[in-house]
Amino acid sequence: MLQSDEYKALLKEYEDCDQRRIAFQMKASKLLDAGDIDGAVAEFRLATTESDTSVVIFGKMVMASEKKKE
Repeated sequence: MLQSDEYKALLKEYEDCDQRRIAFQMKASKLLDAGDIDGAVAEFRLATTESDTSVVIFGKMVMASEKKKE
């Protein structure tokens, strides 16, 4: 596994993003259970944004990995 500072920073960012996504999804589920559909939709949108962001971060991790191989 790569141990470069760049890779470690990206991994931490990726993990943080994933934790935020999970928190938004949990909040959305609670709001949905409480009947707050608008609030739930807003939280699911935030979760989706975090998911999209994690894909970008993962791409950066792959690029950092490729640089390390060269």
